[in-house]
Amino acid sequence: MWPEHGQPKLPTETLTIVNTKGKRSLFTVELAITPKEQMAGLMYRRFLAPDAGMLFVFAKPKIVDFWMKNTVLPLDMVFIRKDGVVDSIARNAVPYSLTNIFSADPVIATLEVPAGTAARLDLQPADRIVASQFSADCSRLSLKDPRKPLQNHLTSQRGVQLRPV
Repeated sequence: MWPEHGQPKLPTETLTIVNTKGKRSLFTVELAITPKEQMAGLMYRRFLAPDAGMLFVFAKPKIVDFWMKNTVLPLDMVFIRKDGVVDSIARNAVPYSLTNIFSADPVIATLEVPAGTAARLDLQPADRIVASQFSADCSRLSLKDPRKPLQNHLTSQRGVQLRPV
């Protein structure tokens, strides 16, 4: 289906991971939107930068499952609700494993990042992902106090919302 090195690089966007302590971490993620892009995911990729990943965006919230077939790199999978809140995290998914990995609840997106990223960032359920794919209310939240709006929140690199929810 794709060459041994994986599918061609997909369009990217910058998102922010915010833990409950207010620590912000910027990531450049490829956007897997279509079923074909999502099916290939990070299969056959041999390198993923520490601040990179792939964001799988779904048309509507649902319980999702992933496996690691043909995935060379160990990954952390962050399952994200439509408001940008982290629902659950699968840490250190084993390369080539055919075991299904499920979200705990219905989610609108899954973020795959290098294994160990969730631990390095102290990422936990209830932390936030700030990106254009999640509700506008979430993207305008203060990263330290969720009741205060941000002065400069992130948007898509193209300046548009790529996948309204």
